[in-house]
Amino acid sequence: MPLHKLAVSDYIRDRVRKEAPDSEIDLLPNAVDHAVFDAPPRERGTPFTVGFLHSIAPRKRIGLAFDTVEKARIRMPDLRVVSFGTTPATEDFPQGLIYRRAPPQEEIPTLYAACDLWLFTSAHEGFGLPLLEAMACRTPVLATRAGAAPDLIDGRNGRLLPPDPEAFSAEIETISRMDPAEWRAMSDAAHATAAAYSWEAATDRLLGYFTEEERP
Repeated sequence: MPLHKLAVSDYIRDRVRKEAPDSEIDLLPNAVDHAVFDAPPRERGTPFTVGFLHSIAPRKRIGLAFDTVEKARIRMPDLRVVSFGTTPATEDFPQGLIYRRAPPQEEIPTLYAACDLWLFTSAHEGFGLPLLEAMACRTPVLATRAGAAPDLIDGRNGRLLPPDPEAFSAEIETISRMDPAEWRAMSDAAHATAAAYSWEAATDRLLGYFTEEERP
């Protein structure tokens, strides 16, 4: 239909334009509640800790996260791994994985903030809200080029990587060996990125589109 369309990510906008090249479509990114998802400045942890969201949905590509952990532990035997999700733990979980099943909402920011890196391994997403949630909690992200990851991750607050466990595990080791001040700068950059994606900013942007529509 000939309506002004809004998309939450460039990924969605590009997909719509492929189907309807003449569509007028603007961006209205998702946001996080910064009263909930936040964390104070911190130093890199010991042992180094990575985390990921567990899901059995095929598009989440949980096998990539599992394979990354296995390969990373060859390089870093003391690597600590944290995850949460809604499904029960299974036999194929990486050994020693600290898994919280269906944690209460108030615990989720603490889980993000317990990690030094967050893994985002999806094949495709509309947006991928854990990207923003992790960064709001000062956790840099290693991500595939899915959903809003290319819109959010700029090399200072995380890394965009191919869907390859070798690439992910190598980057985990590289960042774990950073000078502490370098990691702290990456953590602060992640937080600064997420700070721009507030519900207030999203509301102002939406109202701006309404105002444009009302102009003669």
